[in-house]
Amino acid sequence: MATLNGIATKPVTAISSHRLEAFCDAVIAIAITLLVLEIRVPNLEHSDAAALKSALISKWPLLLATVLSFVAIGTHRLNLQHFLALA
Repeated sequence: MATLNGIATKPVTAISSHRLEAFCDAVIAIAITLLVLEIRVPNLEHSDAAALKSALISKWPLLLATVLSFVAIGTHRLNLQHFLALA
């Protein structure tokens, strides 16, 4: 053991790639959860298929942004997986 100012210290070791991958997976899971929490069920005057279709079409920008965010996060995750496989 090394000493620093008379105090015994353990040597610093690098984080294993498995721990880094687990941490990144947790961060990605939190990001995806926050995205899903922003999706709200539309208020419908009538509970029929036409009203639901109309309400979902009116929210298409939000739905498109959510899908594109999922694609971006998924792409990032796949790139990270390939990067960590090289380490």
